[in-house]
Amino acid sequence: MVEIIHQASGGGFLALYDDGKSSPGKFWKKREAVHERMLKVESEVKKTARLNRERRKPTVSAIVYEWGWDEDETPPIFMKKLVRKSDRAETIMNYRKEIRRYDSYMNEWHLCYKFSDELYAESPGSSESPGSSMPGSPSQKEVTPALSLPCEAPTPSSSLPLPPSSHWTYTSGDRDASIPSLSARNEPLSVSPPSKAVSMSPSLLQLSLPSLPPNFRAYASGDPKNKASSDFFKTPPVGQICTTFMKCFTGKGEDRPSSEFWDLARENRQTLAFNARVSSIRMLNCISGKRWYMLDMGASRTVEWSIAVASAADALYVCRLDQNMTEKEIALDLAEEGVRFHMVQRRDTLGMARRDRSALTYVPMRLSGDVFNQRDFDFYLTKGPSGIHKEQGHMFIAKDTAGVEYVDDDLSVGEFEALCGLYVTFTGTGQQVGKLSWYPLPYVFDGQGEDMGWWTGRAERLWETCNALILSDNPNRRIDLPKAVMKWRDRLRGFGDGWCAVKSAEDWSKRFLESEIGQF
Repeated sequence: MVEIIHQASGGGFLALYDDGKSSPGKFWKKREAVHERMLKVESEVKKTARLNRERRKPTVSAIVYEWGWDEDETPPIFMKKLVRKSDRAETIMNYRKEIRRYDSYMNEWHLCYKFSDELYAESPGSSESPGSSMPGSPSQKEVTPALSLPCEAPTPSSSLPLPPSSHWTYTSGDRDASIPSLSARNEPLSVSPPSKAVSMSPSLLQLSLPSLPPNFRAYASGDPKNKASSDFFKTPPVGQICTTFMKCFTGKGEDRPSSEFWDLARENRQTLAFNARVSSIRMLNCISGKRWYMLDMGASRTVEWSIAVASAADALYVCRLDQNMTEKEIALDLAEEGVRFHMVQRRDTLGMARRDRSALTYVPMRLSGDVFNQRDFDFYLTKGPSGIHKEQGHMFIAKDTAGVEYVDDDLSVGEFEALCGLYVTFTGTGQQVGKLSWYPLPYVFDGQGEDMGWWTGRAERLWETCNALILSDNPNRRIDLPKAVMKWRDRLRGFGDGWCAVKSAEDWSKRFLESEIGQF
């Protein structure tokens, strides 16, 4: 028995098939024949087990497949992908509003995103549908809204095609957000941006282009409802240049972007090789062992502190900013872009905090009706910004290659945990405890697809969603929160291409700095 667990109301259903090379629907036709043979020789024990699986469908013991486009193939093919065992239950839950098929005979789940009602559409002036040229494929009239068949990816007329996304979605309440119909083979493929669009800033990936349209930042923020920017990456020439440029960062080879569009190449007209700020970059090693990059403006400095960022790519991003910007303006820009940074100052230049206000005047205990006032703020100004704390966990401390120490205020581990809403709970096994949080802790992002190196629009929306769920009066909406660390890692897995792009940008940025300013 193959049961369709969820089917979009009014949405077309995508026929799943074996490897994308056989005719559409052949996979499930073969399965039906296998089921009939199994039913004839099925014992009572196996029948009982199968019926039990139909009543209580397993999510961990069952094999799970995700169906989608494999964009590494040319042309892209529609195929299934095996989900690892540790991710099965979470993946099935993520498809609760999509298409889910459970095969109780094989004990398998088959998952797929919804497609629009009409997958085929006639091109103006053409009487044939794209599926009519496929061997064994049904005609235009045979395709019903209940069962739409995937066709081979059409051959775009452009030399720089945009492969179909493996994460198309259809929302029944928003018809405009669905996938446009595929036109004839001589028409380029036209798709809407995926709902899980990855935030990617060209300036952080060393893309050197003329001024971009204003809607580019809206698209790069990952907003799938921005229709004005949905066609940007398919628009020649800038959009297609961006597409080709990004593929160099997500590919597995060593191919670098063309020097015409890559400002880390000396041949580029906007190369950073002769940028004044590049020569001012200094490496800092903090007490945790992590490397930071400080921009020492030297004689042109307008403040006593310097800006330090956590990655080489971020340091080069600062170098790309307007050369007339002051340190304060740069700090404001980094804050607006969500880039992590510190305003560090040499420790030997810091004086002791003023003693005009005794610590005894600070009230150590506050009642429920107490309000944070100006006195508290003034006291913090005299005690906090000096960067001198009794506990190093409240400080950012780093040293340059000459041994000079730089410090700044920092949030402690406990403060980060409080911001993320951490609960420490007993598991019921002795003194063993577990950690649950309303928002993923900072270290949970490490190595995940959502770890873009800066605070993205998707991270902000997740933060706002979690806050809304915490304050919600409807308990049913809060069933998934708070989560354990492993659950949050599954939630933040995201797209591997985004993480690969960030990693490639960081590696190439480090090589550029080493070649231009030598060993740090």
